[in-house]
Amino acid sequence: MTETNEHAFLGEEFLTWIWYRTETKKAVFPMENGDQIGIALDDLLVFGGADENEMQQTLRHGMPTRAMEAAAALKAGKRLRKAKMILAEGNEQWSFTLDGATLSFSSVRCPQPEDDDDDVSSEGAPTPQDVDSERMDAFARLGKHFDGVYRIFLRDRLREDWERSTLQEIRHWIDQKEGERV
Repeated sequence: MTETNEHAFLGEEFLTWIWYRTETKKAVFPMENGDQIGIALDDLLVFGGADENEMQQTLRHGMPTRAMEAAAALKAGKRLRKAKMILAEGNEQWSFTLDGATLSFSSVRCPQPEDDDDDVSSEGAPTPQDVDSERMDAFARLGKHFDGVYRIFLRDRLREDWERSTLQEIRHWIDQKEGERV
């Protein structure tokens, strides 16, 4: 089995790609089944250097993607190692923190289940089994949606002209990024 950090750069590039797509109004992704998935970065960004042992910089709360410190970190070549994200499909919204190196989720919040007359016991309240089932279904849908967006990223990343097209656009976006005082 390969070490996690051998491919960690892909997840970190994915996080930066999402950020770039969000700020260039390209953050809605068409899925193969016709769904439209939107993704945005939220209120946590963790930056680090090329070496995992280098100091990390954490920006929290508010809009850290607009902070001068975030722009400076990108311009200095820091990697976006972890970010809080929001993924939406229709009226449903998930929030979670994604570790770029491992593509692991933490602090996942699933959409609140809608009241459905079919999923209630005779007393009118959902049973614990119904709640668990809906929650597992929400996690499964998050995984499916995330995999679909990551597949789009990989198709873009593995294109022969990646360095001449998307990577150049991302570098230009980073060069133009100013940031705001917070």
